[in-house]
Amino acid sequence: MIFLSMCVLIPIAGTEMEGWKLERKYQRIDHPQHTQRIFITHKMANFSNGDECDFRYFEARSYKIEDKEKIAAFYQGLKVSLHGYNGHIDPVLIGFYFSEEYERFTPNPLGQKWLAKARRKASGPFYILTAGIGGSDNAPPWVDWRCV
Repeated sequence: MIFLSMCVLIPIAGTEMEGWKLERKYQRIDHPQHTQRIFITHKMANFSNGDECDFRYFEARSYKIEDKEKIAAFYQGLKVSLHGYNGHIDPVLIGFYFSEEYERFTPNPLGQKWLAKARRKASGPFYILTAGIGGSDNAPPWVDWRCV
């Protein structure tokens, strides 16, 4: 019984640790002045067509319309680095989208749900930041049953 419990718990713990590492790195990102967080969430799920867990981070931030170009330049090419299971330091690109671009970009129902929540909280223009890791990036070499 203990062996079977460990077979379930170890993969879950490994997957959660990877998500936690990304979350900690993401929280250290600086943001442009005059922007404000309006919504943030994350989820561990199978967003792809494989059998591995993907961790997705989603943040919506408000901005002043006159700062639109400065904000886009600020986030261009922004990455955080994680130590992957492959022994290398793997870069994780931070996705940046103005809200109207994100709506066209993501057909994912969860992404659309998050966008709708951000819209309800926004009182003006906003942009979206995303980050994620998946099986081909930093996933542990085992299967988390939650994502099969």
